[in-house]
Amino acid sequence: MEELTLVKKSINQALDMGALSEAFRLKRRLQVPDFFSAETADYLYQLLLNNKTWCLTYDEGEENYASSLEEFQTLELGEQPGHPMHQMQEFMNRDSTLSFIRTLTGQDDIRRADSYASWYARITS
Repeated sequence: MEELTLVKKSINQALDMGALSEAFRLKRRLQVPDFFSAETADYLYQLLLNNKTWCLTYDEGEENYASSLEEFQTLELGEQPGHPMHQMQEFMNRDSTLSFIRTLTGQDDIRRADSYASWYARITS
């Protein structure tokens, strides 16, 4: 995998916290477009694009094939050293990021955040 230059990961400073907080208050859910700074978004995109370690899940009709919750919970923290999601998990759990999320949601009891990435591909036969 090509080495990428580490950038300072940051939240987009141009976000309108008041408008976002109000949208969250009204709907109790929120998608934040352009959450990351442009430099951070590009860096994370390149990390994920160059990563070759993905877990496979798929649907076949009404059946979904994936790891069970029990299997997922047995994974050890730090599994797959160097996986780009470790950097994402670290960023999401920084004091500054958690503080942003607490302010956005108005929920001061948030202590931890999860991170998740999906890679979608069309399977052709």
